[in-house]
Amino acid sequence: MRSLQIEILRTERSDEYLRKYSPADAPTIFSLINANREHLSLNGDDTARKYPTLDAVLASIVKPVNPHKLRMGIWVVQTLVGGINLTPIDEETAEIGYWLGAEHERKGYMTCAVRALTQHAIEVGFTEVCGKVKSTNERSISVLERAGYEERNANGFLDKERVFWFEEV
Repeated sequence: MRSLQIEILRTERSDEYLRKYSPADAPTIFSLINANREHLSLNGDDTARKYPTLDAVLASIVKPVNPHKLRMGIWVVQTLVGGINLTPIDEETAEIGYWLGAEHERKGYMTCAVRALTQHAIEVGFTEVCGKVKSTNERSISVLERAGYEERNANGFLDKERVFWFEEV
């Protein structure tokens, strides 16, 4: 597997950066998830379900289910606004995933975060990155499109999902 490890990644915004989760972040992550449970459960997102307690968040950082997945917080100045991750599928392909607190939507944070993490994936040698989105999640679809992803035939994926791809040119 390619090494995705990076501690901090700047976005094109001067006030925004991505930082790899650390155990000290667990209370802040849990607080944002807990305040946004209903919002995060829309469109089938399972972030709220996966992290019902502070201990669940902490355990996911200390002993992640997939140690190859790069998981980062999206920070604006010193405020956590959401999370973003990159999971290697094979030597050529990675999958991007993300979530954002409702109060931080429509400010461009996620589009910039997706662009930055996608660029990092290409720089470490992946040739394509995909993002799977529920067909009802128009905001997430727009994020991927603004970040340069294009929808492709989703053979093998659920009918209710749309799959977008970013390819190195």
